Amino acid sequence: RSAERSEAVGRGYDMVLVLRVLILFLILVVIAGLAAWFSEQPGSVTLEWQGWRIDTSVGVIVLLVALIFALGAMLYQVWRTFRRVPRAMGERRESRRREQGYLALTRGMVAIAAGDTVEARRQAKRANDILNRPAGALLIGAQAAQMEGRTGVAHKFYDAMLEDPETELLGVRGLLTLAERAGETDVALNHAERAYALSPRTPWVLTRLFGLQIKARQWEAAERTLREAIRVKAVGADDGKREDAVLLVQLSLMAERSGDKRLAQERARKARTVDPNLLAAALQLASLQHADGRDRAARKLIE
Repeated sequence: RSAERSEAVGRGYDMVLVLRVLILFLILVVIAGLAAWFSEQPGSVTLEWQGWRIDTSVGVIVLLVALIFALGAMLYQVWRTFRRVPRAMGERRESRRREQGYLALTRGMVAIAAGDTVEARRQAKRANDILNRPAGALLIGAQAAQMEGRTGVAHKFYDAMLEDPETELLGVRGLLTLAERAGETDVALNHAERAYALSPRTPWVLTRLFGLQIKARQWEAAERTLREAIRVKAVGADDGKREDAVLLVQLSLMAERSGDKRLAQERARKARTVDPNLLAAALQLASLQHADGRDRAARKLIE
């Protein structure tokens, strides 16, 4: 495909070259024709100015006028070129600065991967000075600070990312990670919910939110998140079914504690349908049936 594209580009370039040669040839033919026509026409031109007198033919005058126009066009082109030079030099200088900035970002990422936090911070600062706080420099600075155990500095970097919509999700993810490592489940859950509001279909957002909702014992919210995760394939179908069944057992226990036996049985029965091999679902449903006086159904389920 690449060879075909290159061949097509080559053919297009050849066509343009042939067209340009043809246009130049036609222009030369027209000029030669006009010159021959003027040379065959009778007549003369006399110019008198400041005591000077010039007698010449019409063809010479036409040629002189054409030369004057050509010279004017050439001078105009030279003037335009000189005007473009400062801007072109500025653009070239800016292009080189951007290249240096992106090179610094690349070196900073390599340094992070190699565990060289000192070099990573140096390159991140250089990229930051050149590119005016790019997202990559903030991320490198945050990761270097995390590797050095300076969570406060990393927190500031991630907070700075929240100011730009393009890096907000990245900043939230960093703050979420810091909160999880610090054992701050409630803070981490808030960050996960913010990440979900920003990008509700992103796999890592759904799985992290689900895990934190489980830790916070928010069973109903966790079930909704899990169903969404299964729908977008952030969680495998088999694993998702088992997790869903476990959640339904928890919801059944909650309904039982609140005195809603009908809802408790409905959720336990649904858990059995989702994952027939989950022992906890069978035991919960059998317990509810026994409490409801349906010992025969409970015995059959246990057997």
